[in-house]
Amino acid sequence: MKKVFFLVFSFCFWVVSSLSATAQELLTPLQYRPVVNPQAYNPAIPQSNTNTLTQSHTNAIKQSTSLRLPFFDDFSNYQGLPDAARWCPSGANVNRDFDALPPTLGMVTFDALDAEGRLYPQATTSLFPADTLQSLALRLDSIWDANPHPARLSDSICLSFYYLPGGGENPEWQHVGSRPGTHDSLILEFWNATSATWQRVWATGGISVDSLRAATGHRWQRVAVMVDSVGYLSPTFSFRFRNLCSLGNNPQYGILGNAAQWLVDYVWIDAHRSRSDSTMHDVAFVSAPPSMLKDYEAMPARQYTAAALADSLHVVITNRYSSTIATRYQYAVYDDAGAELYAYDGGFANVVPFLPGEVYQTAPAHAAPPVNYSFPVGSQPATYYIRHTVREGVGGDERSENDTMTFIQRFADHYAYDDGMPEKGYGVVSTNNPRIAAKFPLTVADTLTVVSLFINDTYNQENATIQFRIAVWADAGGVPGTALYCDENMRHADMEQLGRYQRFVLEHPIVVSGTIYVGLVQQTEGYLNLGFDCNHDHRDRCFYSIGNVWQTTVYRGSLMLRPYFGSGAVVGIGPEAELEPVALTLWPNPVTDRLQVRWSGSEMQGGMLQVYDMMGRCLATQAVDVSEATTFHTAAWPKGVYLLVLRNRDGRPLTQKRFVVTGD
Repeated sequence: MKKVFFLVFSFCFWVVSSLSATAQELLTPLQYRPVVNPQAYNPAIPQSNTNTLTQSHTNAIKQSTSLRLPFFDDFSNYQGLPDAARWCPSGANVNRDFDALPPTLGMVTFDALDAEGRLYPQATTSLFPADTLQSLALRLDSIWDANPHPARLSDSICLSFYYLPGGGENPEWQHVGSRPGTHDSLILEFWNATSATWQRVWATGGISVDSLRAATGHRWQRVAVMVDSVGYLSPTFSFRFRNLCSLGNNPQYGILGNAAQWLVDYVWIDAHRSRSDSTMHDVAFVSAPPSMLKDYEAMPARQYTAAALADSLHVVITNRYSSTIATRYQYAVYDDAGAELYAYDGGFANVVPFLPGEVYQTAPAHAAPPVNYSFPVGSQPATYYIRHTVREGVGGDERSENDTMTFIQRFADHYAYDDGMPEKGYGVVSTNNPRIAAKFPLTVADTLTVVSLFINDTYNQENATIQFRIAVWADAGGVPGTALYCDENMRHADMEQLGRYQRFVLEHPIVVSGTIYVGLVQQTEGYLNLGFDCNHDHRDRCFYSIGNVWQTTVYRGSLMLRPYFGSGAVVGIGPEAELEPVALTLWPNPVTDRLQVRWSGSEMQGGMLQVYDMMGRCLATQAVDVSEATTFHTAAWPKGVYLLVLRNRDGRPLTQKRFVVTGD
């Protein structure tokens, strides 16, 4: 067996040094977007995708609770599917990912993916209707102000919003989304009750952000449309955004993906407005809440030290009003039970209006608050909540929903550079066994047991049969060096788990220390399409190689690869896992020299009992037979906490118990 492993090991790492002429590092659009809240999507209610569908308006009336003016949504206090209290079911996606600086925190994205996160069935390289975001029925027959009355055109009802084409304005390797093509478009339509038709009131064609900024001086573009027809002044008024898009003309299905993205934010319709009415008494957060860790979104509890903390946080605050406002910024840290552990008060500071110069809060106490708190993390997993708030004076402003944001800081059993949501796919296409790795500096020695890869779903699941081996390398002056581990057997993606993280348990745990590089060696040709988080830039820690030369990626972002440590990752079940209805009893606990174990249940015949220490090392294995009882001798084991795992004949964990060895 050692000889066979040596041959496999050599095959993994000692490939020819010349680069393949066809080798290419690729960053591609998604063909699948994980759904944040799929339970909110009701497939029984159809979407409206074309101008000829009026049934969607009937649905809006049925669902509506007679919404009144004003109508406002800046998509700041939720993510996933649009708010069912304001919008009909839609494939549009509310997120904080596709632009770093929207008008306020959050935006809604229109693209080629439906409500379940998959390419629309009608998606082609020709123009096709895709997402539709339609408001519930809105009563425009009356105005409820100080003097309620039937609505008139003279009441000056105006709908305004901001939009941005996808793709950004930076070089291509820094793009987060995908730019709409020349023939792609974003459309706004009003429901005319008199003619019972949707009427187009505004539209724009595909254009780059660079061109828009050059023409207007701004990235996000403001649009204002007046309600100028009596046909709109009805109790069943509705408005909708929709996009027409086309896929890129790429013959490789594994690379073909989402395209023609549009971003929309700050949708506001009310009376007594004009097209030039562009401000609201609103102070708000802009970018997503930051991790308090310098390099990671999450890290193992065992690896945490105060040195892992950032010196300060990056917080972006905007003033959407027309004059300077005094605001108070604070953040607080809470434990999993809701107890406040630490509070930071940045005091009051003035923030000037965002427009016309696109200026954000610059006061350091608000924009770069210090991190003067060290989490009380032990060796066990822990979760903390960092809640940020910004307020105008004491009473607050017109929009409170964008004044609070929360980051969940996890100390578990793994490292994460990413936030769990990919914006693109990553891979290296070559006939020369490409290698991909991410860098992880460890604080203390630990036992690597599992590598988790986010593998994107692709058209026709083209990447499901690509074979690879999980591998680990030591550090060689800032690049991967000596191989520490390589799978003996081939791996491939689980077709049922595409579009999410997949766990690959190492064939044998390895103790690692210092800086390591965790990744894979691709064994068959094709585009694996790993998840890539474009919003957390750790390109200096993502490496690839074709031959013997390692290079850092040119793409801005983080490879979605997470190494797991310890026994909890090995057994693959957590405290909330659904386990088989079996009985496992052990005594005494704590134990000094002999642990008695008894079990019952038909699932267990032919299975095994395994004992793991907290480093993930398997110390003992015993077969489960008809005797229904056994003894583990623990006298030689160090004092500490251990995990007893019961597996069935297929190796699947059925249940687990913790016990403590106290020694003499």
